[in-house]
Amino acid sequence: MEVFQTIWNAMTTQNEIALTICFFLLSFVEAMVGMQLFTTILNIDASKKSKIIYVLFIAPTSAICRLLIPDPYGIFINIVLTLLSIKFILKVPLLKSLLAIFINPIFIPQ
Repeated sequence: MEVFQTIWNAMTTQNEIALTICFFLLSFVEAMVGMQLFTTILNIDASKKSKIIYVLFIAPTSAICRLLIPDPYGIFINIVLTLLSIKFILKVPLLKSLLAIFINPIFIPQ
C-alpha cells in the first residue's frame, strides 16, 4: 500500500520531466489498445508486422505532436497522421480509416 501512495505522490506533484516520460511511455499503450479496439470492431485483418509498425509510428508522432505543437494545430495534425497511417500501414479503405478515427474517442475518453 505504501508503494501505491509513493507512486501517487510522485504522479500528483508537478514534476514535468517525470510526467513527460510517463506520457510518452503510456502513448504506446494507448496506441496499442486503440488499434486493437478498432481492428476488432471494424473487422480489419492486418498482419502482426503492420500492427507493430502502426504502434511504433503512431505513439511517438502523437506524443511529439502533443508536446511540441500548440493544441488546436497539434490535434489536427495528429488526427491527419493517424488517418493516413491507418489507411497506408494497415491498408484499409478511407471510410474504414475515418470510422477508426471516430471509434477511439468514443470508447477511450481522453
